[in-house]
Amino acid sequence: MTEDGASSRSRPIRSCQRCRNFKVRCSRARPRCKRCIVADVDCVYAFGGTPFTGISPRSESSVELVVSEAQPGNPRHSAKKRRLGDNDRAQVPFQATFMLQQRSRPERKSPDGMRPNSVAKRERAILSCLRCRKLKVRCDRGVPCTRCANNHRKLECVYSDLSISGFSNTHPVHLNNSNALGGVATYFVDNYWDQRFHNGTHWKNLLHEIEELLHRTPGEHTGDLSNGDPHPHSSAGAPVVLSINYPFSDHDNSHQSITLLLNNLPPRSTLEAFIAHYMDTIEKTYHLLDTDAFETEVRDFWSWKRGSAKPRPDDGWLAQYFMIISLGCQAHEFIAQATKSNGYSDLPNRLLTGAEMCLRRTPFLFQPTLTNIRTLCLMVISKQVYTMSCHQSDTCWPLTGMIIRLAMGIGLHTDRLPIVELWSCHERRMRRRLWASVVFLEMRQSLICGMPLLLRPCDVACLSKGTPSPSFNNTTPSSAIENHSWTSSPVSADSEPTLLESTFGTAVPLLIQAIDLATGDTDDPATYTQVVQVDEALRNLIRSSGVGLRPPVFRTDTDWPSSTSIDLEACTLDIFFRQTLLALHSRFVLGSTTCAAAAHPDSGLSSLESALAVLSLQRSLCDGDGCEPAQNSSTAWFAGLFRYEFFTAAMTVCCQLVRGLVVEEGPMAVRREDGPAGIMLEALKSCRDIWSRERSASVCNGKAHALVDKLVEVLQGSR
Repeated sequence: MTEDGASSRSRPIRSCQRCRNFKVRCSRARPRCKRCIVADVDCVYAFGGTPFTGISPRSESSVELVVSEAQPGNPRHSAKKRRLGDNDRAQVPFQATFMLQQRSRPERKSPDGMRPNSVAKRERAILSCLRCRKLKVRCDRGVPCTRCANNHRKLECVYSDLSISGFSNTHPVHLNNSNALGGVATYFVDNYWDQRFHNGTHWKNLLHEIEELLHRTPGEHTGDLSNGDPHPHSSAGAPVVLSINYPFSDHDNSHQSITLLLNNLPPRSTLEAFIAHYMDTIEKTYHLLDTDAFETEVRDFWSWKRGSAKPRPDDGWLAQYFMIISLGCQAHEFIAQATKSNGYSDLPNRLLTGAEMCLRRTPFLFQPTLTNIRTLCLMVISKQVYTMSCHQSDTCWPLTGMIIRLAMGIGLHTDRLPIVELWSCHERRMRRRLWASVVFLEMRQSLICGMPLLLRPCDVACLSKGTPSPSFNNTTPSSAIENHSWTSSPVSADSEPTLLESTFGTAVPLLIQAIDLATGDTDDPATYTQVVQVDEALRNLIRSSGVGLRPPVFRTDTDWPSSTSIDLEACTLDIFFRQTLLALHSRFVLGSTTCAAAAHPDSGLSSLESALAVLSLQRSLCDGDGCEPAQNSSTAWFAGLFRYEFFTAAMTVCCQLVRGLVVEEGPMAVRREDGPAGIMLEALKSCRDIWSRERSASVCNGKAHALVDKLVEVLQGSR
């Protein structure tokens, strides 16, 4: 075979240049493939980016010659035809016909009259599932289709046209290869999430209740809440793109990647600004770090960066450091987007990946350290503050369970260890504070996901030993962003218990009892009396602690005498207690009859009051209520942690109002504009306006806004 013959039969190049260089699979999407989109680089295809036509450049010139000779009026046509063999006679008409068809088509011109660079393609609707389309077999378009069901590939039966689910123009995620693990989780929409186990505290039960009530509502209302434009497109300025399996993604990176990340970090002043944002939001609420020790470790890190004799920080500390500056960078990006200033859009992703790689290089499953526990807690917080996704939220519950078990493995839940006597009082205090934060993450995530709590009262008994009364005098200065100062104050905040630690020390046994009652399956009529008693005890504890009902949510600082700031720790605990009360009364508020709230008036009023309080806190966090612009933006970013609590509260208020459309008498009936129903409707309008700001951030955000907007329209039309 000649060299020309071998080149004409060579496999055509379909991948982009970057995927070819890295020798990885290319999605071949135009104008940019998926890998180039994730890497935020230019996607260049061979031959000027023209789509593949099935003919290599050298063979195309040969076919051009064959086509010219195959014209009927060509004198060489008859002689050439006699010299062709059987194989060539079978091949030339196909190639010639292909080229003739290309020439016979009328040219499609662009609006400016220029001929396009690429061959136009037919835009046909893709009706088959992606797996059947890839295998080129017939698909019955079922959900799932018969072929995928028979081959036990139900989870791979994904349609690119999701109009049947109320979502359009959504990019699906393929589940048959590793690309699903590295894809954007918020793009993934399927009908199997609803089949996951969720107990009665989950917000999806509120949606089912509202749909049933709308079917019985007098007037021209519809119970189908899936209509409307959910705005599923992801915002271009979203700084974070997390894998669905983060922090256990399939990254094939070496030590060179971590070294490259360390060498490409921003200047020290910029990183200190990121740390200040973290200290002013996340750390002020969860108190995960020993700030004095962390300050010393950061100084040693920069001494090593300057080339001193300091040893290189271990991988466990680097993972924690990357997570801290990643969260601070996300807050910085949120403020930069609000102020139209320049930011670091791709840095959070690289830092999250670097933290994941560093964590995987430590024996954290066999020999976890306090640094590993803090890093995993920060990873859960990063997934929670990440753009709303039902799938990402469900993946946080297994992570918090793993953190609980790792923390128990090093004895954070008990003081009965032989080595305890060797620890200083400061070390004991830091371990107890970290355990309180871990327990809080587990309890909150159980309520969000509608899953059982995997903690026993004896596991948290150490938090109740010697717990002082809560006080607000031990808080740090309101903001560290002003001068990029995040070091500890002269009177260290580590010397006294935090509000989270002291509140959980007195409330955690009652909270475990309340969550057990909320997630239990018993239908004993006596349970309602017990629920009312637990509700009263929780409210008394909230009043005595000062977290809620009389909340010092806005605190005036001596440093800023003319402004007010939001106490994020008090807001977080207030929202958590309100969410616990909503879950506690959920089984008595929801029911198959419209008299569910009337039969249990205490549950109905408690749920409504808690939901309205959460919506009020949402408005305070997102709108600022008199805070300075930088503080307003940082608190609005911090409010992303509570998207599910806000959505549950909004659906609770909607459920009460929709039930009022059916019940024309009683305490839940809809009355005039200035009555209770009018106040509730105004709260929903404010909630809708807040959701509209992030409706383009993800599919779930767009769906949440569409639901609230449609319910507000239905309620306004019935007044």
